[in-house]
Amino acid sequence: MTPAGQAFTLRTEGLQGRDYGRLWVPLVGRHQLVNAATAVVAAEVLAADGRALPADAVRRGLERLEWPGRVEVVRRRPDVVVDVAHNPASMGALRDALLELWPARRVVLVVGMVDGHDADATVELIAPLASVAVATEPRHVRPIPARDLAALVRRHVRQVEVQPDRAAAVARGVALTGPDDLLVVTGSFYLVGEARRWLTRPEAAPLPVAAT
Repeated sequence: MTPAGQAFTLRTEGLQGRDYGRLWVPLVGRHQLVNAATAVVAAEVLAADGRALPADAVRRGLERLEWPGRVEVVRRRPDVVVDVAHNPASMGALRDALLELWPARRVVLVVGMVDGHDADATVELIAPLASVAVATEPRHVRPIPARDLAALVRRHVRQVEVQPDRAAAVARGVALTGPDDLLVVTGSFYLVGEARRWLTRPEAAPLPVAAT
């Protein structure tokens, strides 16, 4: 697995069972291999009525997959990852991918969550990876207040900053991230959706200058 994706081999069984050999998906995280294999089997089931399902079509389809906001590297040098993980299951998948791809990196974490998603257990999975964190608030009717979220993060991270303003929080995360570090923005679809736009199209939605 690399930040650009991962290769795997797939052999299916059943009416359309076949050996696809080596396949590639431009997605990160071992959980995405399960998703890709499930999609191929589902396509075989749909093709069981006689419709053609060439192996090359399966291969090309997987190679063209896009899944914005799921262990997505949106910048390099420093590497910036955005992920919509917002509960223990999805945050565990993110944690595993980060540990496999960037095991020795200093991690800067920008996190914001919506109330009602088991924040304690979710934060416990990702916060221990971070050297420094910025707690913020997603644009939502029920955000967890940044100060409350910071209190949860401080159980695992010594340096935690509070910045309720989302754009300022992402800008602060960028400012805290050195060229060899890893910036991770996560915790909510709402936060990641905005952060992804700011980070990939700075000319359209420039981030404010953050104090260092």
